[in-house]
This record gives sequence, structure tokens and C-alpha cells, in this order.
Amino acid sequence: MVLLRNEHGVLPLAPRAGVAVIGAYASAPRFQGGGSAGVQPKQPAGSIVDAVGARHAGTVEYAPGYAADGLTRDPALLDQAISVAATADVAIVVVGSPESAESEGTTAQTSTCPRRRTRSSPRSPL
Repeated sequence: MVLLRNEHGVLPLAPRAGVAVIGAYASAPRFQGGGSAGVQPKQPAGSIVDAVGARHAGTVEYAPGYAADGLTRDPALLDQAISVAATADVAIVVVGSPESAESEGTTAQTSTCPRRRTRSSPRSPL
């Protein structure tokens, strides 16, 4: 599922806008479940960070914001993401569920992110 809101008319991006790409899954996308719910793609999924960098003329900076396992809290990663976003004109935030939450027998009942994945830093404007 992809959710996108074009609030304040930020899309399309201004040609020289500074862009912050936030989220471990922006560097290593997750697109399948675990266990027998997994699929083997014919070609590897591309990185959102690389795609934005290849198509955007402005500055693109990346910060993971959370651990690659999607579960481990790391305040230093969150603080780094907030710092990168604070200096950008636009932030693209990529989130998702870890593999352990997307395998047989663990089907989500809603598309709502658990609170532990949506909490922001006290310094965040979110």
C-alpha cells in the first residue's frame, strides 16, 4: 500500500529543492512477507534513495531513522533523521512493517501503524 498526500502543493518537487529521504526501507525496500509468504522477484527491488537521487537535480540526503529490522528503537537514528529533515525543503518518509509481522498467521487486521512505529522525537514537529 502506498499513501501519498500532496499537501501544500509540494509535488512535483521544485527542481533544486533539498530532499530528505527518511527510512531504512527507502534504502532496502521490503515488498513481501516472510516464510512461505515470500516471493522471489526476477530482479531486485531498486532503492527509493537511488531513484530519487537519479531523477532529482537538487540535493538528496538520506537517513535511516530506524533500525533495518523495523522494530529496534534507536534514538540516535531518529535524531539523525530529524536533523537531515530539518535542513531539507521536503522530506520523503518511507515506513513499513518488518518481515516478522508479514508472514503466514500474522495478517494485519488494519493498515494502522503500531504506536511504536509512529512515535517521533520530542524535537520533531510531528
